[in-house]
Amino acid sequence: MGAVRRTVPARAAGKHVPTGPVFSACDGRACGEDSAGCGVDCDLFCNRQGATADALSMLTLVIETLAGVDGKLFGSVTPLMVANELSQHGYEIDRRQISLPLIKEVGEYVARVTLGWGFVADVRIIVVAKQD
Repeated sequence: MGAVRRTVPARAAGKHVPTGPVFSACDGRACGEDSAGCGVDCDLFCNRQGATADALSMLTLVIETLAGVDGKLFGSVTPLMVANELSQHGYEIDRRQISLPLIKEVGEYVARVTLGWGFVADVRIIVVAKQD
């Protein structure tokens, strides 16, 4: 696991600015302090995040939306649509944790879900035209 850095929101351009010490996400000190000082069971949390990332990476979502005969969507697939589909599979992921390419046609895509502390999952998405 690579090094992870805490970030704080920057005022300009909505970017995150790294602050604080760099720490390994799975060394038992994910808060940057000793385990006894933070009150968080870091090993348990990292194991759960890793298991969630592994499960999400094996998941394939099928999203049905309105499309024309040429396969172009009326609108686009948004992170909120992906978050709603993930919640139907039992994963409560905030839409802001989901990165998508611009999806305006039916086909196969990959959504990147950032779970925090360096855990990222790539979820396969299949966009199909809704059949009336």
